[in-house]
Amino acid sequence: PLIGIIVLGIRLIHPDYLHWQGLPSLETFSDTTLILFFAFSGFETSLGASGEIKNPNQTIPRSIFIAGAVILVIYLLLQTVVQGMLGPDIVLYKDAPLAAVAKHIIGPAGAVILLACAALSCFGSVTLDILCTPRALFAGANDGMFPSILGKVHPRFATPYVSVSVYGVLILIFSIAGGFQSLAILASACILLIYLAVVLAMVRFRFNNGTVTLGGFKAPGGWVTPIVAIITILWLLTSLGTREIFSTLLFIVLVILIYFVTMRLKPTARPAPIKVE
Repeated sequence: PLIGIIVLGIRLIHPDYLHWQGLPSLETFSDTTLILFFAFSGFETSLGASGEIKNPNQTIPRSIFIAGAVILVIYLLLQTVVQGMLGPDIVLYKDAPLAAVAKHIIGPAGAVILLACAALSCFGSVTLDILCTPRALFAGANDGMFPSILGKVHPRFATPYVSVSVYGVLILIFSIAGGFQSLAILASACILLIYLAVVLAMVRFRFNNGTVTLGGFKAPGGWVTPIVAIITILWLLTSLGTREIFSTLLFIVLVILIYFVTMRLKPTARPAPIKVE
């Protein structure tokens, strides 16, 4: 449906609607960027299945770059078509602008088709997330960072069913507790912190050892890439409101408490007895 909107809607664009009336303020731009970032997040989920991917050192970085470039082009074309067709009336359809465009192109059936596909897409995204992300809880439990119960594997299906169940319940609680925008901002904040940690780890790795293992991947751009990434992440984090900052800090504190409680309750390994012959 998205490709259909681009192909069928590009001929209906009004060029006058694509003219900028003025630039947004820096605060408005940063707030919008923080929400928009949520649309580009999630590519790191594939790392959860790295052990099942052939040549992950090369395959995953390349696929992330290719997918990111393709998605960027699609988003830009969609924005151009929507803005070019709706113009100033886009504020009237801010909750579902693509459905409004689809309805304008092929009638009421277009809006129904697009909304149905959007629901299917959301279901697929959540299904993928609940399949891959609990593996992080499972791995953390096996490494002793989370409660050991999260590392249990189903005797029949060989899946980390406890981690999947706990993660599913958490998704349900958060979904009921807040709206999409507030949850998207909170999710973006948490993801940005993880990205920041990864970038800082890469910087330290390059300081300690600038070489790359055989068949590995090295991010292009030298030191420019991590510096730009760090500045961008910090800039986006400054756009958080008081509520989002408090919620993010509360989440971090809870995870830290769970970690230390787990480490405290973790049984100390006893040395094996020495046999005397």
